[in-house]
Amino acid sequence: MSLSSWIAHVFGWFRSQPVREPPPAGTTASRASVLDYAIRRLRAGDALEAEKLCRDQLSRILQSHPEGSLAVAQAHFELATILAAVGSAAQAIEHMRSACEVTERGEAAERERLSFIMNLGDLLQNEGQLEEAETILRQGLACRETFYGKDHAGYAFGLEPLAEVLLALGRAASAAPMLERCVAIFQRDRHPRLPKALLLQVAARVSGKDPSRGVSTALVRAVVEEGLAKASHVDRRGDPAQCARWLATLRVLRDDLARQAAPESKLLIDLVRVLGQLGRRTGLSAVEPS
Repeated sequence: MSLSSWIAHVFGWFRSQPVREPPPAGTTASRASVLDYAIRRLRAGDALEAEKLCRDQLSRILQSHPEGSLAVAQAHFELATILAAVGSAAQAIEHMRSACEVTERGEAAERERLSFIMNLGDLLQNEGQLEEAETILRQGLACRETFYGKDHAGYAFGLEPLAEVLLALGRAASAAPMLERCVAIFQRDRHPRLPKALLLQVAARVSGKDPSRGVSTALVRAVVEEGLAKASHVDRRGDPAQCARWLATLRVLRDDLARQAAPESKLLIDLVRVLGQLGRRTGLSAVEPS
């Protein structure tokens, strides 16, 4: 799971949970309990305490584990997660780089290292550092091929973010075959990441002027939800080229959804609203094809 998706997932889960007390000082608490409480503090609006909890945890682990160990890498990752959530992107990237430097051997350590690499690429992409993100993600994909093989969902996990970066760089022709392979693997495995991969495939087809560019499956609603999340992100960043690209993609999804949903459908109404926002951002029509 990418860092941005993971943050959205855990923050959604914690939204309705009560804030609990932190582990008592001087006790040995699991990493999960520290991160659990840090996220709860963040949800409660106490960003400083959330960050402090993860920084203190990293300091404790560094006292008992060497650099390069999986324990240290996981502590860097969790601090990076909180830093990214509070908007300290530069610090988050540096701690994620440190997480990627894990040298501990074993399947568990390698699996985690591959996840850290993917999340570093995600952070770099979110900050517009696309060329470095591509380099990092290509390295990660090569390692995934060695670790998982090309027919495993773990390999598709590496294809998806790399293809997304290539789309952002305007290289839809390079992204398209990656997404075709990614979608095929996720469809075969009925994987929950399929809607995001289908969304990117629609974007690649729209950019490539492919006439068979819509989503004619029962997953169209899930794909639209992914599209709304992506559009919200690019709208906040305000990049006109990215906004125009996703405006064109969402137009196609609007037509697909309109064939299945009633006019008063909340999802369709939300989609039309976001199209209007992107239209105002770009000066392009939210209704007619560009």
